[in-house]
Amino acid sequence: MNKIKNLQKLISAEPLFVKRLSFSGLHPRLNNTSSRSIFFGTGLSTPNKLSKGVPFDILSMILMAELLRKKLKLNQVFHLIADTHAINNKITKPEIITSLALKQKSLFLRANKNLGLNHFTVLLASEFDQTPEFKKLFTSIPFKNSDNDYVRREVCDTEWFRVQKNAIIKLGWAIEAKKVKFDERLFQKRFQELVSTPISFVFVGPGKSFDCQKINVPPYISIDNSKRIILDKEERVKEKMISARISFSKKASHVFDHIGNIISLFEKVIEPINNSFSLEEKVQFIINKACQ
Repeated sequence: MNKIKNLQKLISAEPLFVKRLSFSGLHPRLNNTSSRSIFFGTGLSTPNKLSKGVPFDILSMILMAELLRKKLKLNQVFHLIADTHAINNKITKPEIITSLALKQKSLFLRANKNLGLNHFTVLLASEFDQTPEFKKLFTSIPFKNSDNDYVRREVCDTEWFRVQKNAIIKLGWAIEAKKVKFDERLFQKRFQELVSTPISFVFVGPGKSFDCQKINVPPYISIDNSKRIILDKEERVKEKMISARISFSKKASHVFDHIGNIISLFEKVIEPINNSFSLEEKVQFIINKACQ
C-alpha cells in the first residue's frame, strides 16, 4: 500500500483537514515503516483556565482518527489525555485535575463503546510518564531552556508513542493562518527540530465557539459551556443553536458549516442519520448515541 498517496487523497477529500499543514507534515519515510497505529492527544486546560466540559468538536479528532485507521489499514488508535501536562501548569490543585481527567476518560471510553470504536485505547499521561522508558526518553532529548514543560512533554509523548505503541501518525489541530500561538503546530516544529524520527503530522481545523470575539478554539477544551455544544446527554442542542443563530448573526454560518462537516464525517465513519432530521436534530442524535 502507498500510504502517502492514500493519505494525500484523504486530506484532499475531507473538509475538516487543514490541507497545507497536513500535506507538509507527511514524512517521506511513511511508506517504508511497518508501524501500525495513530495517536492524538486532548488537553484539560489552557495555560490559565481549566476546561469546563468536552465540546462536540472533539468528534472531529475522534472520527478522523478512525477514518485514518480504516483507510490506511492501521491496527489501533491511541487517545492521550494530558493530565500531567495540566497539573504542571499549576492553575489549580492536582487532585482537581486528576478528577477531571478520570471523568473525561470515563466519558471517552463510554463514547467509544457506544460508537463501535473498538480499536481505540484511552490513556492518561500519568499512566506511563513515570516509567523508566519515558523518563529515559525525556532526559535524552536535547531541549532548550526556552522549551516549557508542556512543549517538552508533547515532544516526548510523540516519540514515546512511536517507540512504544508503533505510532506512524500524530493527529493534531491547527488554524490555517500562518502565525498562530495557541494551536499544535509548535509541538510538531519542536519535535522535528529535536527528534525528527519518521512520524507524520496531520491536522484538523479548530473547534468553533458561539463567541464573536473568539470563534476558533481548541476542539477539546471548553472554557464557557454556554458558547459551545457540549458532549453531554443533558445538552440542550436545539435551544443553544437557535439562540446562536439569533445573536451570532452572519458569523454563525462558519460554526454551523463546521458542525455539518462533523456530522458528514460521523455518517461516513459510524452510520447514516435520518435525512429528514434538521441540523440540530442530527447533532442531538450523535450526542445521545455517544453518551447513552
